[in-house]
Amino acid sequence: MKKTIFSIATAVMAICLVACNKDDWNIEPADRDYATLNNGHSYVDLGLSVNWAFCNIGATDPWETGDFFAWGETKSKDTFTTDTYTHPEMEALTSSNDAAYANWGGTWRMPTANEIQELLDNCTWRYTKHPNTNVYGYKVTSRVEGFTKNYIFIPVTGYKDGSKHCSTNAGFYWSANSNKAYPKSLYFTSRKNESQN
Repeated sequence: MKKTIFSIATAVMAICLVACNKDDWNIEPADRDYATLNNGHSYVDLGLSVNWAFCNIGATDPWETGDFFAWGETKSKDTFTTDTYTHPEMEALTSSNDAAYANWGGTWRMPTANEIQELLDNCTWRYTKHPNTNVYGYKVTSRVEGFTKNYIFIPVTGYKDGSKHCSTNAGFYWSANSNKAYPKSLYFTSRKNESQN
């Protein structure tokens, strides 16, 4: 049985002036089953080793920012500084310091670095504007046979510097892994996306 995972933002995403024609999205109930739930939260099956969340923790729609978390912390907060950070000295998150599990329960968890790499390797990444809003991000569409109509949207959300909400041309989604010096993450701009070690 696939485990359901979730990537959440602490320092996230790029902003670029790109438009998307609504017809390119083909938003039809038959294309994706948003009613697929795990512990009350929707996920999308991209045909990969794990399922991916429909939206960020703290969001109800895929284009919403949701909550910000420091790596290894399970509660969102107003200020993100070294003084407010309780960095766990570990190479992988456990259920006690995994924000996805702590907030959504069930089998939700942060994705591993290998699962993020699988997402990069087996999906088409298109930087675009979500048709329901003016929010930019990546439409990540499966290239796996039988799942090519399934996609997730990873929004541009900026990052927190202290208590200030900033926007940049780069962003990060944390993985469940760390090299002890820095957590591994999904990094992307409007021009590229990659796994960071």
